[in-house]
Amino acid sequence: MSASSGGAHKMLFSSSETLKKRFTFEGSKISALKEKIGNRPSRFEAVFAVIWGAVAAAKREGDDLVATIPVNLRRRMNPPLLDQCFGNIHTIIQANWPTEETTSYSSVTEKIHELISMEYNGKFPLLGDALESFFLSNHIKR
Repeated sequence: MSASSGGAHKMLFSSSETLKKRFTFEGSKISALKEKIGNRPSRFEAVFAVIWGAVAAAKREGDDLVATIPVNLRRRMNPPLLDQCFGNIHTIIQANWPTEETTSYSSVTEKIHELISMEYNGKFPLLGDALESFFLSNHIKR
Protein backbone atom coordinates (compact mmCIF):
# COMPACT_ATOMS: atom_id res chain seq x y z
CA MET A 1 0.00 0.00 0.00
CA SER A 2 1.47 3.35 -0.89
CA ALA A 3 0.55 6.94 -0.16
CA SER A 4 -0.93 9.01 -2.97
CA SER A 5 0.54 12.38 -3.86
CA GLY A 6 -2.67 14.11 -2.73
CA GLY A 7 -2.41 12.62 0.74
CA ALA A 8 -5.83 10.94 0.52
CA HIS A 9 -4.36 7.55 1.39
CA LYS A 10 -1.84 6.95 4.13
CA MET A 11 0.39 3.95 4.53
CA LEU A 12 -0.84 1.67 7.27
CA PHE A 13 2.64 0.49 8.17
CA SER A 14 5.99 1.80 7.14
CA SER A 15 8.77 -0.69 6.54
CA SER A 16 10.55 0.59 9.66
CA GLU A 17 7.54 -0.31 11.85
CA THR A 18 7.12 -3.85 10.56
CA LEU A 19 9.44 -6.65 11.58
CA LYS A 20 9.41 -9.68 9.33
CA LYS A 21 11.34 -12.85 9.89
CA ARG A 22 11.13 -16.09 8.02
CA PHE A 23 12.38 -19.30 9.50
CA THR A 24 12.72 -22.45 7.46
CA PHE A 25 12.98 -25.93 8.87
CA GLU A 26 14.49 -28.73 6.81
CA GLY A 27 12.42 -31.88 6.57
CA SER A 28 15.23 -33.99 8.02
CA LYS A 29 15.53 -31.65 11.04
CA ILE A 30 11.78 -31.82 11.65
CA SER A 31 11.90 -35.62 11.45
CA ALA A 32 14.76 -35.69 13.97
CA LEU A 33 12.85 -33.30 16.24
CA LYS A 34 9.72 -35.46 16.06
CA GLU A 35 11.82 -38.51 16.95
CA LYS A 36 13.38 -36.66 19.90
CA ILE A 37 9.98 -35.52 21.21
CA GLY A 38 8.43 -38.97 20.87
CA ASN A 39 4.72 -39.79 20.98
CA ARG A 40 4.42 -39.12 17.20
CA PRO A 41 3.73 -35.36 17.09
CA SER A 42 2.62 -33.78 13.82
CA ARG A 43 5.03 -31.51 11.93
CA PHE A 44 3.04 -28.51 13.15
CA GLU A 45 3.14 -29.66 16.78
CA ALA A 46 6.90 -30.22 16.64
CA VAL A 47 7.69 -26.83 15.07
CA PHE A 48 5.21 -25.08 17.38
CA ALA A 49 6.99 -26.65 20.37
CA VAL A 50 10.32 -25.14 19.27
CA ILE A 51 8.79 -21.69 18.78
CA TRP A 52 6.87 -21.95 22.05
CA GLY A 53 10.05 -22.96 23.87
CA ALA A 54 11.70 -19.74 22.65
CA VAL A 55 8.69 -17.67 23.76
CA ALA A 56 8.69 -19.36 27.19
CA ALA A 57 12.41 -18.69 27.62
CA ALA A 58 11.93 -14.99 26.75
CA LYS A 59 8.88 -14.32 28.94
CA ARG A 60 8.97 -12.28 32.10
CA GLU A 61 8.70 -14.07 35.42
CA GLY A 62 5.11 -14.41 36.56
CA ASP A 63 3.60 -14.01 33.09
CA ASP A 64 1.32 -16.79 31.94
CA LEU A 65 1.64 -17.80 28.30
CA VAL A 66 -1.26 -17.76 25.85
CA ALA A 67 -1.21 -18.99 22.26
CA THR A 68 -3.89 -18.54 19.62
CA ILE A 69 -3.68 -21.40 17.13
CA PRO A 70 -5.57 -21.77 13.85
CA VAL A 71 -7.10 -25.21 13.25
CA ASN A 72 -7.97 -26.52 9.79
CA LEU A 73 -11.43 -28.09 10.04
CA ARG A 74 -11.51 -29.34 6.45
CA ARG A 75 -9.94 -32.70 7.36
CA ARG A 76 -12.08 -33.05 10.47
CA MET A 77 -15.42 -32.96 8.67
CA ASN A 78 -17.65 -35.99 8.59
CA PRO A 79 -18.63 -36.73 5.89
CA PRO A 80 -15.75 -35.21 3.90
CA LEU A 81 -16.45 -32.23 1.67
CA LEU A 82 -17.14 -32.82 -2.00
CA ASP A 83 -14.24 -32.27 -4.40
CA GLN A 84 -16.23 -29.40 -5.94
CA CYS A 85 -16.13 -27.45 -2.66
CA PHE A 86 -13.33 -24.97 -2.26
CA GLY A 87 -12.02 -22.54 0.31
CA ASN A 88 -10.73 -22.80 3.83
CA ILE A 89 -12.72 -23.84 6.85
CA HIS A 90 -10.94 -23.06 10.07
CA THR A 91 -11.38 -22.02 13.64
CA ILE A 92 -9.11 -20.82 16.43
CA ILE A 93 -8.21 -22.49 19.70
CA GLN A 94 -6.55 -20.81 22.64
CA ALA A 95 -3.89 -22.60 24.65
CA ASN A 96 -2.97 -21.29 28.10
CA TRP A 97 0.16 -22.22 30.03
CA PRO A 98 0.36 -21.07 33.65
CA THR A 99 3.76 -19.80 34.72
CA GLU A 100 4.44 -22.81 36.94
CA GLU A 101 3.65 -25.38 34.22
CA THR A 102 6.60 -26.95 32.42
CA THR A 103 7.07 -26.17 28.74
CA SER A 104 9.17 -29.05 27.46
CA TYR A 105 8.75 -29.89 23.78
CA SER A 106 6.95 -33.06 24.77
CA SER A 107 4.51 -31.30 27.11
CA VAL A 108 3.76 -28.62 24.50
CA THR A 109 3.05 -31.12 21.71
CA GLU A 110 0.87 -33.22 24.02
CA LYS A 111 -1.14 -30.18 25.12
CA ILE A 112 -1.67 -28.90 21.56
CA HIS A 113 -2.68 -32.36 20.34
CA GLU A 114 -5.05 -32.79 23.29
CA LEU A 115 -6.65 -29.37 22.79
CA ILE A 116 -7.28 -29.91 19.09
CA SER A 117 -8.57 -33.45 19.61
CA MET A 118 -10.76 -32.52 22.56
CA GLU A 119 -12.18 -29.43 20.90
CA TYR A 120 -12.89 -30.63 17.40
CA ASN A 121 -12.86 -34.39 16.89
CA GLY A 122 -16.47 -35.34 16.41
CA LYS A 123 -17.74 -31.89 17.32
CA PHE A 124 -18.82 -31.04 13.78
CA PRO A 125 -20.41 -34.26 12.50
CA LEU A 126 -23.15 -32.40 10.63
CA LEU A 127 -21.01 -29.54 9.34
CA GLY A 128 -20.03 -31.50 6.23
CA ASP A 129 -23.69 -32.17 5.42
CA ALA A 130 -24.64 -28.54 6.02
CA LEU A 131 -21.86 -27.18 3.80
CA GLU A 132 -22.53 -29.72 1.08
CA SER A 133 -26.22 -28.80 1.12
CA PHE A 134 -25.36 -25.08 0.99
CA PHE A 135 -22.99 -25.48 -1.96
CA LEU A 136 -25.37 -27.76 -3.87
CA SER A 137 -28.41 -25.55 -3.27
CA ASN A 138 -26.51 -22.44 -4.39
CA HIS A 139 -25.24 -24.26 -7.47
CA ILE A 140 -28.70 -25.53 -8.39
CA LYS A 141 -30.31 -22.08 -7.92
CA ARG A 142 -28.17 -20.56 -10.64
